[in-house]
Amino acid sequence: IGPATADAIKKYSITPDLVPQRFVAEGLLDEFAEIGMRGCRVLLPCANEARETLKEGLIALGAQVHRIHTYDTLPPAPPGAGGLEAVRCADLVTFTSSSTARNFFSLVSETNACFASIGPITSAEVRRQGREVAIEAEEYTIDGLVEAIVRHYRPA
Repeated sequence: IGPATADAIKKYSITPDLVPQRFVAEGLLDEFAEIGMRGCRVLLPCANEARETLKEGLIALGAQVHRIHTYDTLPPAPPGAGGLEAVRCADLVTFTSSSTARNFFSLVSETNACFASIGPITSAEVRRQGREVAIEAEEYTIDGLVEAIVRHYRPA
């Protein structure tokens, strides 16, 4: 949806026709609504656990959508005692997707770290896990996340 994905597909000589201003499914749907999708046939490759937002939104715009699962996001093996201790002592944990938040909290129950999120969808998942987000990127990219972290820790 965002510039990192656009850059990745350019490596395969595919130029995206559209990269939305807001790098979330809702931003893409806003722009598709302006273009018009009635009667369009859309192939939507995605993760097995991806939100239904894009598919449902495209259907509401009149598109025929075929969603295929091209990958799974799987939790890693539990870290050893040293890894868990490092996490418990961390000052900051960053989340770049909802699945990273879900997987992290399935492995780690205790930490005093503050949490930084790449954007509102990921932040919502952190909150669903019963935690607060201290830092949220304004631009939903890795660069935007880094910028938000720097701004948070920069002395006033």
